[in-house]
Amino acid sequence: MHIVLLKVSATTKAVKEQYQNRKVIACLELYTYGSLNAEFLEEYKGALDTADGAVVFYFPHAVKIKQLEKVSASQIAEAFLEATMGSRLCIMA
Repeated sequence: MHIVLLKVSATTKAVKEQYQNRKVIACLELYTYGSLNAEFLEEYKGALDTADGAVVFYFPHAVKIKQLEKVSASQIAEAFLEATMGSRLCIMA
């Protein structure tokens, strides 16, 4: 697993452990060249599973400006989804 993804997973887990009696919604913005790459997205699988819900933000225009291959909301959802996440994931474009 990539170091950035380890940080995302560890941070989500730590916040959930600190606030065990509360609902934790993890928010993540994809904005780097790596995170907007369709192949790299698969590395995120399970990174937000500890949260009770998750919102992933991305800007299609950023992909265009950086001249990267188009990444769709469904690709992002598929990359983050684990069986336990289900409908607790929201993709914001």
